[in-house]
Amino acid sequence: MNNVCVSAHNLGFDPWPLLCAFDPDAVLEIHLAGHQADPLIGEALWVDAHATPVSEGVWRLYQRLIERIGPRPTLIERDGDVPAFDELLQERERAQRGLQAAGWQAAQAAGLPGMALAGAARGRQAFRLGATHAAA
Repeated sequence: MNNVCVSAHNLGFDPWPLLCAFDPDAVLEIHLAGHQADPLIGEALWVDAHATPVSEGVWRLYQRLIERIGPRPTLIERDGDVPAFDELLQERERAQRGLQAAGWQAAQAAGLPGMALAGAARGRQAFRLGATHAAA
């Protein structure tokens, strides 16, 4: 999701029509991450950083997408500048609330995967908050 927002900003297009062009059945998981302004160019160029919180624009686009296609397993990526665990859990809880608003409870009852906390191995400070399959 962040990649779409960053590309749309950098290239000057509306991200929504691009997301609407995807077949909903082809979307199996959604990745959320943060971005930041380029240190030399500034706000004219965003960089997909995975080292900052998910932006409000990404959250809005995410909610709009899952309301359109239905809830999907969601992964929140933080590969650098990992904050305190409580902060990571706040982002996870926000994604969970969005999923529930888009009907996730019904999806879980049908046996579909949900949100959970998971570790990652991309580096010493790498961390992922993501989707796992529900226990059978």
